[in-house]
Amino acid sequence: MILIGIFMFLSVRKKLLRALVCTIYGVIIIVAGYGIFHGPSIFPLYADFYPLILAIMAAMVIFMMISSRGKPSMRILSRPDLARFAASLISGVYSSLMFGWCILKIMHGVMPFGMEPVQVGPFIEKQFLVVFLLNLLIISIEIFRSIKDDVSFPVTAYASLVVLNLEMVYEALLSELTTGDVFLHVFFKYTAILYFALISIGVILMVLYKRNADKN
Repeated sequence: MILIGIFMFLSVRKKLLRALVCTIYGVIIIVAGYGIFHGPSIFPLYADFYPLILAIMAAMVIFMMISSRGKPSMRILSRPDLARFAASLISGVYSSLMFGWCILKIMHGVMPFGMEPVQVGPFIEKQFLVVFLLNLLIISIEIFRSIKDDVSFPVTAYASLVVLNLEMVYEALLSELTTGDVFLHVFFKYTAILYFALISIGVILMVLYKRNADKN
């Protein structure tokens, strides 16, 4: 009985730790997102946020993976699960393609969709905000389900996490005043880094899932 009680106590502590860390990260994402989307009056040094955003994201990914060790895997089983995963992935790819296309059009002296120059920034920003809020909702659902059911974090949680950070980087970049070449370099650099991170996470999760399946 004593051993059972100790096991249950440790299990509850781990569950609370997952919930606490995820809550803290959620607050960080919301505050950072609000500051970046609100404008330079909140966070004036955007360039300093690129490595900081990536470092915090990497720390969260590592925590999610470590805290998922030994827990049952949450697979994409139902249509809502698949819909959330697809929505996260498609929204991230859409924002990258849309932003890249707008950058190239502007660099060639053509405004996207025939808009006035003053309309382009707000138009792009609204797209980023919608994608950001969508993925904030998705990751909240996935983390809540994972903690409640005491299972590993699903791939959708990681996908929405990367897309959230992608949108913050894009919005920060949109607010910078740089030359076209520098703008394009930073865009491609951080887009490549974040998508590489997403692919790497996917591969690691597949390996871990296969290893757990072989053990069982």
